[in-house]
Amino acid sequence: MFTELIKTYSIIVDVLPLSSGIKLCITSELRSEVGSSISWSGACLTVVVGNE
Repeated sequence: MFTELIKTYSIIVDVLPLSSGIKLCITSELRSEVGSSISWSGACLTVVVGNE
């Protein structure tokens, strides 16, 4: 169950099709590290590439 408060809002800047699904590219004010979890519209997602 998700129990954290919303810390910031982000924007989807690109959606890339993959053979196994899609890759969302987002912008955020927060620093993200590989392995971090984020919630997007109730879906729990894992960061696979951090800030570049």
